[in-house]
Amino acid sequence: MSKLHRRPRAGARRDPAGRPGDELVIAVVGPLMSLALAAVAASLATATAAGGTTLEPAQATFAYLARVNLLLALFNLIPGFPLDGGRVFRSVAWWLTNSLRRATRIATSVGRVIAFGFILSGGWLLFSGNVVNGLWLILIGWFMDNAASASLRQVVMREQFRDVLVSDMMDPDPPAAEPDMSLAEAVEEYVLRQNVRALPVLAEGRIVGMLTPSDIRQVPMAKWATVRVGEVMGGRGGIKSLSPTDRFPDVLQLLAEGDLNQAPVIAEGRLIGLLNRSNIVRYFQIRDELGVQRWHGRPFFRRREESLFDLDKG
Repeated sequence: MSKLHRRPRAGARRDPAGRPGDELVIAVVGPLMSLALAAVAASLATATAAGGTTLEPAQATFAYLARVNLLLALFNLIPGFPLDGGRVFRSVAWWLTNSLRRATRIATSVGRVIAFGFILSGGWLLFSGNVVNGLWLILIGWFMDNAASASLRQVVMREQFRDVLVSDMMDPDPPAAEPDMSLAEAVEEYVLRQNVRALPVLAEGRIVGMLTPSDIRQVPMAKWATVRVGEVMGGRGGIKSLSPTDRFPDVLQLLAEGDLNQAPVIAEGRLIGLLNRSNIVRYFQIRDELGVQRWHGRPFFRRREESLFDLDKG
């Protein structure tokens, strides 16, 4: 039977930078490593300089590596978020404000100012005739501006929707196939008739695989009637699954890391739902159409037993 790779339960996992101190440590590692490499390369360049003409190529290589790593460290220490220097700045702002969201806004504003400085400097060089360096500065500024804005959106989204659970978004009653069912039957009865892209495969009530369009396409249509679902289903080496109490940010991370379009939702070893990207989009589309954001500090729909009328009691 397939193994289930479970996600941690809600509240059990911590982001890599869960506190200002964590953010600071993570941010300084990169520049320190570059400085260490620069120091090692500089030492080797000095040592090989005494070797005469025989070691001149090695000396030139080490000297070049020392300069590159030193410049890389200095560049990363620029306080422009999301560079390492900007993350150091954010960690300090986070410690002072006690708010990751506010600190990110501050660091993003500073980062965008620095980014526009790069763009303006690049434009000046470009019109001065230094085309290559000008274009490089413009591209660096453009990258920094976009990366800073994207980081802010990510933090805001995680803060705003951190209490949205898998159980709020999943399909609680997905159709499921059996391993000994023919591929033709699975396609006709479920994929086409019920308009599903991903089909959980169950054996004795427990999930043993997932059947997706990519799995089906591997088999010529002429053989669909004789090939069994269990022969072509994916996930036989292990299925990445979700818990109904997993939170929205963790779901995004799982889908992104595994390049997945869907994941089964498992409780006590049994399939209780299916979550795919369409469920997520539809969930937030409905919230947006209703103008629903948060209700007394929590998502409007937190528990299935809560109705619109029950919320008046909160």
